[in-house]
Amino acid sequence: TKLDSRYPNGENKMNYFGAYAQHLYKFKSGKLILNDGIRFQVVNLNSTIADNSFFNLPVTSIKQNTFAITGNLGLVYLPTEDFRVTAGLASGFRNPNIVDLARVFESSTALKRVIIPNPDIDPEYTYSFDLGISQTIVEKIKFDVTGFYTLFRNAIGLAPYKLNGQDSIVYNGVTSAVYANRNVKKAHTYGFNTNITIVFTEQLSFFGTVTYTYGRFKNPGGTKTPQDHIPPVFGKGSLK
Repeated sequence: TKLDSRYPNGENKMNYFGAYAQHLYKFKSGKLILNDGIRFQVVNLNSTIADNSFFNLPVTSIKQNTFAITGNLGLVYLPTEDFRVTAGLASGFRNPNIVDLARVFESSTALKRVIIPNPDIDPEYTYSFDLGISQTIVEKIKFDVTGFYTLFRNAIGLAPYKLNGQDSIVYNGVTSAVYANRNVKKAHTYGFNTNITIVFTEQLSFFGTVTYTYGRFKNPGGTKTPQDHIPPVFGKGSLK
């Protein structure tokens, strides 16, 4: 008997083309460094469903051609040999790939939902800011911390969808809600990373690090849901 395939069973191609320039400038004082860059990128995608008899999806061919410009601007300030401050602004871009656009996937039997293709996803964009401080104390203790905040536009995430006008279908004998990747409008991610090195003696030293990340989607109704793949707080402490 016929089975469903997780990805379209026809021709699938995705191509990335990019060109970028990066620039670095050290001011005469030696205490300030500027780095900036710009990137031009083109992404084209073609995905087809050769046999549509299993799901009878309304779309059997998905094509996208996207052009985007992104850039970055950063400053490093070095008032002394032992102290450093960094700050950066950057924009990011991600075109939906074949997994985002075209997969068919039973996400969970317990949740009773099935994910189907959505050809109308737009690329998502990010705008990020980061700030970091590094301090060395008497060559024995080095401490640094970096925080960041990222704002998403047209963020891609799972949301309720309809197939042939229906918000649920019978999938593998189970009535399942229809979901698809969609542009859920807004999202944000922020967090920090900090680490410390302590040299006790020439033979003994300590290194520790902690990373925290928080991410949420903002739904059209004002509610918030967790972003995918956000790790818990994690870190490491080691003696050497």
